[in-house]
Amino acid sequence: MLIVDDHSRFMWAYMLKEKREAFGKFKTFKAMVETQFQKRVKSLRTDRGGEFTSGEFNQYCEEEEISRQLTIPYTPQQNGIVERRNRTILNCTRSILKGMKMPQCFWAEAVRHSLYVLNRLPTKILKDHTPYELLKGRRPNLEHLRVFGCVGHVKRPLNQVKKLDDRSTPMVHLGIEPRTKGYRMLDVSKGIQYQQELEDQGDNQGRSSPNEPNDTINVEKDLEDGEEACSELSSPESRGFKSLNEVYDLLLTEEEPVNFREAAKMKEWAQAMEDEMASIERNKTWRLVDLPKGCRPIGLKWVYKIKKDARGQITRYKARLVAKGYIQQQGVDYDEVFAPVARLETVRLVLALAAKKDWFVHHLDVKTAFLHGELNDEVFVKQPEGFERKGQENKVYRLTKALYGLKQAPRAWNTKLDGVLKGYGFDRCKLEQAVYTKRTSQHITIIVIYVDDLLVTGSSREHIAQLKRQMEQQFEMSDLGLLSYYLGLEDCNSAKFPIEPGLKLVKEDGSGDVNATEFRRIIGCLRYMQAPKVSHQQAIKHILRYVKGTSNLGIHYRKGGKEELLGYSDSSYSVDQDDGKGTTGVIVYFNERPITWSSQKQQTVALYSCEAEFMAATAAACQAIWLRGLLAEITGEKEQQILIKVDNKSAIALMKNPVFHGRSKHINTSIHYIRECIEREQIKVEHISGEEQRAYILTKALSKIKFSKMRDKLGMEDIEET
Repeated sequence: MLIVDDHSRFMWAYMLKEKREAFGKFKTFKAMVETQFQKRVKSLRTDRGGEFTSGEFNQYCEEEEISRQLTIPYTPQQNGIVERRNRTILNCTRSILKGMKMPQCFWAEAVRHSLYVLNRLPTKILKDHTPYELLKGRRPNLEHLRVFGCVGHVKRPLNQVKKLDDRSTPMVHLGIEPRTKGYRMLDVSKGIQYQQELEDQGDNQGRSSPNEPNDTINVEKDLEDGEEACSELSSPESRGFKSLNEVYDLLLTEEEPVNFREAAKMKEWAQAMEDEMASIERNKTWRLVDLPKGCRPIGLKWVYKIKKDARGQITRYKARLVAKGYIQQQGVDYDEVFAPVARLETVRLVLALAAKKDWFVHHLDVKTAFLHGELNDEVFVKQPEGFERKGQENKVYRLTKALYGLKQAPRAWNTKLDGVLKGYGFDRCKLEQAVYTKRTSQHITIIVIYVDDLLVTGSSREHIAQLKRQMEQQFEMSDLGLLSYYLGLEDCNSAKFPIEPGLKLVKEDGSGDVNATEFRRIIGCLRYMQAPKVSHQQAIKHILRYVKGTSNLGIHYRKGGKEELLGYSDSSYSVDQDDGKGTTGVIVYFNERPITWSSQKQQTVALYSCEAEFMAATAAACQAIWLRGLLAEITGEKEQQILIKVDNKSAIALMKNPVFHGRSKHINTSIHYIRECIEREQIKVEHISGEEQRAYILTKALSKIKFSKMRDKLGMEDIEET
């Protein structure tokens, strides 16, 4: 008996020995739906078979207030969804049994396997979703799937084998075992005679597969009712094939159009372009005029982007009309372009502060933000493709407000937003231009700005709600609720540590050149006149594998604790094989959790190890002083002295007093800034042992065991368990 959910197209199958069992199975199904999904069965569509029209079945549906829909006799098309799915399942079942040369007595296992796979495959009606996603609200993990009928080697318990016995038994895979963390495996080694019997019974279609030769093999994680798992029996991936998760993502990936002609063919993108034009007209961004003599209009182009949430679900088809600002000339078409955005350490500091104070963090998005920025320059643009005014094709638009793509657009938007927030009583932080605060006698509200995204937190929910209402009156906003999603990463193979222990990289190592464009794309910057080698590319790819393998680790900012900053600084002396420069490592904590960290090559060569430590401590002092002032400016509280921990006693003595004149007389004057901070009691330096130096991990390539211990001291946690 096959049951299909009309909304999600998710399927359940129940094996019946007799048709009269259908009523009992339906009651079981209904109870499961109500328990697992907190939903009621409102309507049931079936044919007029006796198993569905019996008196007890009809009475039960009336008592449970289930609406019945019965098809007309000999018209299966009226129940087309389940009829078509039934045909698909039978086609898959026949193909599986024939392809793997399996006897037909295993039809029940093949049906269960087909159903399991089909529930995780996309369909035309669902487009970019699968039945599993719509029903359960999460993406399935497909790594545990295996080919039905393939041979798997099952590990034998140690107490059942002798020293020279085989450690595994070959068995035939019969799919996932329902309600169990395991696979369903057929042990054919229990008797050659039984295997021959299976071959002789190949034409018997009426028998279900026997249970005696089937063993259940454990799988690491929950399956259907939890999350799918990878099997202990999984074999190494072949280099020639992608993982099933990658194939799954490929099947559900919807390509973004590259031009207007492609986009116009799809109603989603056509509607997105209509919405963009309506927003431009609503904001009075331009007006149609004749092009003045001597002026050059700027071209426009459509840019298309699919917006997704943290689970990869499509939330919006976004079409953006962008000006070709690359043809603008500074001093002619624009002057000032700078617009501040929040630094990542600022975001982490505000999140850590909100966690400590037990404040909620809200996420707001300003729709078509740049269209609100007012222009002081005279700018003309061509009419957008597909939206030319009939009979006025030779005219152009004069912009009164900014468009995306213009050089001055970010600054114009930031100026507009700055004026609005100051009008609401907010003050702009001097040490971080992208942070605004508003204080009353009892409450504080904080806003962090990253272009058109606003993070809002504070001590009063009423004040935040009031700010939302004010912003919605001023701009077209999207209230994204509480902050939940910030960044995403691509997939790759995993590694347990970022750098091979003892790795030494040099500019010329004879390993051969690599694709410089690919190398620059990975490291995220351009460095001309450089020739990366194979060893360099292997090193950065190893870092990416480490990120993949530790994606479950993160920083958990906690409620309560001490509202204080704590810094660690460390250095490696003369580690660069080409120029002898060292590495500076700095970590600054707030409420015992890191909010900023850096690992950078030192600017000059240190003659002594204490000099390298001195440089690192000065870098830590600079970062700590900035955070100290920013925290005081945000909270309105008095600046506190910051403790920085260093593991070199000679460097600490050099910071406090001008000792070791022979070793320090050559040090650049700017490096002595930390002495001034100590004298003003802004910074306090304290010695710490090398084993407790948390910045140690940022300056050296450590062994796996030592790296794991140092990483634990940083405060990294399994965020999935948290």
